[in-house]
Amino acid sequence: MGLTLALWASGSGTAGPDAATVSEAPLTNEDIVRMVASGTPEPEIREAIRTRKETFDLTDEMVDELKLAGVSAGTVAAMVKRHAELAPPVAPPERESPDRVRLVVSLNARGSGSRTLKVPAWANEDAKAALRLPKETDQREVKDLAVFLSCTTAEHVPELWRSKSPLGRDMSFVARHQMLAFVPGDTPVGKEPRLVLPAQLEAEVDGEEPHDFVLGIAARIGDRWIQLGAGVLKKTAITPGQKPLLGRIDHVGKGFSFKIELSAPR
Repeated sequence: MGLTLALWASGSGTAGPDAATVSEAPLTNEDIVRMVASGTPEPEIREAIRTRKETFDLTDEMVDELKLAGVSAGTVAAMVKRHAELAPPVAPPERESPDRVRLVVSLNARGSGSRTLKVPAWANEDAKAALRLPKETDQREVKDLAVFLSCTTAEHVPELWRSKSPLGRDMSFVARHQMLAFVPGDTPVGKEPRLVLPAQLEAEVDGEEPHDFVLGIAARIGDRWIQLGAGVLKKTAITPGQKPLLGRIDHVGKGFSFKIELSAPR
């Protein structure tokens, strides 16, 4: 859904009673495009970006659409700066204990697959059957995507594991596991579900025993996360300083099917 579809504006009459509330709402890409289209001076646009909260979508695709809609490179740069300023701080990595080591999984390295994954906003009848979804339409809305890394080795699965994993309510597809990393796409409400893959996933794991690792994609459908696909790498030992494991994720046609592979470094 392109930004150009959001360029229309309501009449220029007197602002309604909710105008003050709207003015304090977080800025979106569409807000910036509307200001540009209405002739708002660029200094005023940048001041709004500098002082207000935001929910900008700054993926490569959306930045291209901003530029096509007439947003200047300077304004885009201001949006990027503000987005970085308001991003939550990244917690420093915990120091490894002697018996635990750092695990890294490199995702779609060297152009091995798409970096942006998408699925339809609603599961159709075929997807409903394949994913064993409820018949109620409102329980088939797809709200977000996520990439995850887990370990299914029995000795590593914690007690009450379902309460400790975002996938704990998936009773159909997910195996008992310890969740090592879970990265959602944070899709805004009403937007097409999409996930920009991180360059890598990281976790701290037991360095003394081998692991059965699972790399997968999940979708938040209705009120729960459901596994869409996964790749498995069994009996894998992780040693200090080891090269990253290699993960590849790509679509199989369109819809909810993915090809997912996880392998040890060569």
